[in-house]
Amino acid sequence: MTNMKITNKQKQLAEKIVKKYDLDFVVAFGSRINGKARQDSDLDIAVMGHKNNGSYKKYGSLFNEFSKIFPEFNIDLRLIQGSEPVFLYNVFLKGKFLAGDLQKFYSYKAFAYKNYIDSQSFFALKHKLLHKRQQEITKLIHD
Repeated sequence: MTNMKITNKQKQLAEKIVKKYDLDFVVAFGSRINGKARQDSDLDIAVMGHKNNGSYKKYGSLFNEFSKIFPEFNIDLRLIQGSEPVFLYNVFLKGKFLAGDLQKFYSYKAFAYKNYIDSQSFFALKHKLLHKRQQEITKLIHD
């Protein structure tokens, strides 16, 4: 499947959401953007700068607003703050900027890349520990 085309009208509507909810920026990412979507794939959208303060109502409002802009897709909305390095890498290095402050987007993109690279040794350690634990469990099952 080809990469999803986002119209200028959709970008303009996303820009209105950025202003209305005081967001820094919005990024579309995932299989719809990288051309690997199936027919039933959702559209992944990440937002930065959402003043969440525990309000599911605000999150729900953002979800509804993006669902109106992209009615042909189920929306999977994620907040960028506090996310893990692999998620940030996928959002910033493989995603598509939709609206907001482009300078802040590039600043976070640089941070996401550095954070991902710096975390590589932890990923290797995690993999090694998981593999060791898997071997222990396999041994217990077969004994």
